[in-house]
Amino acid sequence: SQLAALRAEQLGVADAAKPLIEQLQAAEEAAGGAEESFGSFASALAAVGLSAGIASIAQLSDAYGEYLSKLDLATEGQSEFVNAQNNVRRIAPAAQSDLSSTASLYASITTGVRELGIAQSQVAAITETVSLALKVSGASGQAASAAILQLSQAFASGTLRGDEFNSVNEAAPRLMQALADGLGVPVGALRKLAEEGELTTAVLADAL
Repeated sequence: SQLAALRAEQLGVADAAKPLIEQLQAAEEAAGGAEESFGSFASALAAVGLSAGIASIAQLSDAYGEYLSKLDLATEGQSEFVNAQNNVRRIAPAAQSDLSSTASLYASITTGVRELGIAQSQVAAITETVSLALKVSGASGQAASAAILQLSQAFASGTLRGDEFNSVNEAAPRLMQALADGLGVPVGALRKLAEEGELTTAVLADAL
């Protein structure tokens, strides 16, 4: 199906693994938390292991486990975990980003803004804004992944500055424009704000 093909593409696995994903969807959706979900996933892999190459299976399993682990560590409770999965699976294909990078960004934002009392729906909105801004900016897959990594690190550390700012600024001019608009300042003023440590997690969350 188109969904199976999309999920395979976003996970960065070979075409040979696409039929495998389709057979695994029911196991994932019926599972609970990350451990249960990955357990069902592993069982399904064993059941259909002969239908795809060993390398494809291993690659898919590693990517899937990493994706679930990131969201599991950042969320609290079953409902929040399931919502996070649904949000990431919705955002990644729309932004032509891979699941792992999108999950990293979502998880970092979730962790970074938890003390600010920001709702999960707002975390999803920020993640989507960033991801789509990268797409609109025309960033290559590699550049987009690098920018997402740097922005994830900024949310985790509490401030966007230095190399992290430079990477995001280069890869996503549209995101910089959105950030500047949200702050009510010219785009050129963002670098000075970054140097002064003013682009904190709270500021980024509000602006985006």
